Amino acid sequence: MRFRRAIFICTIPALLSLTGFIPAFAADAATPAVPGTRVRVFATPRAHPLTGTLDGVDATSLRLAGVKDQGQVEILRASVTRFEMSRGKQDYPVQGLVFGMIAGALAGTAVGLIAEDLQGSSQDCFDCLPGGGGLSPAYYTIGFGALGGVLGLLVGASIDRDKWARTDIPGPVGDAR
Repeated sequence: MRFRRAIFICTIPALLSLTGFIPAFAADAATPAVPGTRVRVFATPRAHPLTGTLDGVDATSLRLAGVKDQGQVEILRASVTRFEMSRGKQDYPVQGLVFGMIAGALAGTAVGLIAEDLQGSSQDCFDCLPGGGGLSPAYYTIGFGALGGVLGLLVGASIDRDKWARTDIPGPVGDAR
């Protein structure tokens, strides 16, 4: 009994961390942003952050290249409120799988309960299904859950987003900081 409880207590946080509900606590080593690094800059007069490639740094400003709809942009260092560096791309297959399974299982339960209520009536529209609509709602729950899980896995794997890490603004080239 105690062994089952220990397994249960260890399994739930592990599954939650895989699905993204608990953030990963392993911190990346702080590496400075160098020219050519993909960065996101939050500056005071702007409503939205600027995302681009760090092109250059001097004592008073930062230059970003490849900024959407603006090309190259120069930002004053004094106006920067937050500076983030890209840590690569992240996709979400596990989260998609879990979400798809839950949504599919809920839909399958509803279909199964409706099929069970309509069985034998003149409105029995589930005769075309395997078993003539006489299956237990659990079969619909499992089937729809599996289908939803596969669809969720595919959708989650196709979503790519940047992972961002807050870092310090790099010093000017040649500045010993």
